[in-house]
Amino acid sequence: MFRPAEPIDTGMYASPMGGLDGALSAVARMVHCVKFGRELPGLDELPFPGELGQRIYDNVSAEGYALWQPHMTILINHYGLNPADPESRRILRDQMEEFFFGEDAQMPEGWLPPGAAGGKGGGAPARKK
Repeated sequence: MFRPAEPIDTGMYASPMGGLDGALSAVARMVHCVKFGRELPGLDELPFPGELGQRIYDNVSAEGYALWQPHMTILINHYGLNPADPESRRILRDQMEEFFFGEDAQMPEGWLPPGAAGGKGGGAPARKK
């Protein structure tokens, strides 16, 4: 699996929680998250410069932004993208915009991340015995 050790110039690998250790600040900035459709703590800083970075900062929670990381890795691996290549970065930005602001961007009602107790979410159904 491709995973660069250092952030690339687009900042797409920035920590979703910001800061040195990824901890939330004492008073979290709240945003109405377009991914989850409710108020959640926002990112501590712009994920990368530019209009899309500002739009994500204003409208995506830290939890919502964290969903992009594994999705981006899938895109890089599946399509053989090179984050150092300007065309690959353009594709990733287009996919990021669709991921957060496209028609089907919001997660289904009741969705919980994989491993969350007691709810619907990722992962395969249990095997029948």
